Amino acid sequence: MDSPIAPRYYLDNFRTALNWVEARSNDLLRSSERDFLTIFAQLPDASQALLARLVMRSKVHFRQHKLSYTEVGDISSAAELLLTASAPTLFWQSSSGIGSICFSRLRRSTL
Repeated sequence: MDSPIAPRYYLDNFRTALNWVEARSNDLLRSSERDFLTIFAQLPDASQALLARLVMRSKVHFRQHKLSYTEVGDISSAAELLLTASAPTLFWQSSSGIGSICFSRLRRSTL
């Protein structure tokens, strides 16, 4: 009998990948990438899960009201933590951060 898939299986896989990179290639990472690993590990599970979900999506723009992940819970709270504390510098503002990926295709015409 197949066992059911854990609701946050993708987060487990994402953490496994990050841990593998950190253990085997830490000396090749930029300081901002090492900082990302540190801050990501300190985020609550819901924020980690939301970030993992967004990174794995094919689109680069997301409307919060259209996001629905029951295993994440309150999307607003999870997203808020990604945008506060030390996270903004690493996720959204740096040239190598998640924000540069998420907003790389944002054009005036799309606003």
